[in-house]
Amino acid sequence: MSVAWETWRDRFRERQLRDAEWDVLIRNQRSSLQVAFNYWKRRSQFLPAVHFSTMQVRAHVWKVWRAALPNARRAREADTMYTKHLLGDTLQKWSGAYKTAIAKKAIARARAMRTARTSLPAFPVTAMSNIPTSSSTRRLPPTPTDSDTSPPLPPTSLPRVESLTAIDSAGGSAFMEKVDHRRARSMTPAVSRTSHSAVGDATPRDRSFEYQRTMKIPFQYLHHHIQGRSRISVILPADPICDDEIGSRWNQQ
Repeated sequence: MSVAWETWRDRFRERQLRDAEWDVLIRNQRSSLQVAFNYWKRRSQFLPAVHFSTMQVRAHVWKVWRAALPNARRAREADTMYTKHLLGDTLQKWSGAYKTAIAKKAIARARAMRTARTSLPAFPVTAMSNIPTSSSTRRLPPTPTDSDTSPPLPPTSLPRVESLTAIDSAGGSAFMEKVDHRRARSMTPAVSRTSHSAVGDATPRDRSFEYQRTMKIPFQYLHHHIQGRSRISVILPADPICDDEIGSRWNQQ
């Protein structure tokens, strides 16, 4: 009897435990399903909130961008205008500096050419060779006479002198001084000569009045001195013998 009892009790417990185990399994499944449903529900409620917040942010950004659009256009136009003005000013300054540099080079070139011209000799050899020679330039010192020891005459006005520039057929230029010979002779005291030396002697008239003769000068040298407002003349002692010759040359000119 005891063995039969123990066998029946074991089977009964197995049946009860089987039912309880089934119930536990069912409850576990239901609890898992509930947890999953709750999680899905929370997520489903959170997504619209996130979407709504995103739409709000987008709308705010859109409004800010639309409000800043005119200012951005004005800023872009201002930047473009500033760039154009900057480029224009830079080009103008560069052009001014370029023109100034060209002008300075021209001035330096002109100064160099002027310096080269002014470095010419005062009296070129070719011009000096054309000066007419006369015996009066080789005369001996005068001997004192009665006219030299006579009292000085009152000051009188010098003869009128007029300048004249002539160009010969060879291209040379000459400065000539026009002297009134009649007036010069009228103001010169008459001196009687008793004797003449072999080469001749000078008189007060020769020492008082000097006649400017014609000197031929190259045209380039003359042009340079005319630009500089300077005059070139050679004063030589007058030769009474050549007075008529000078007058005839003057009449021919």
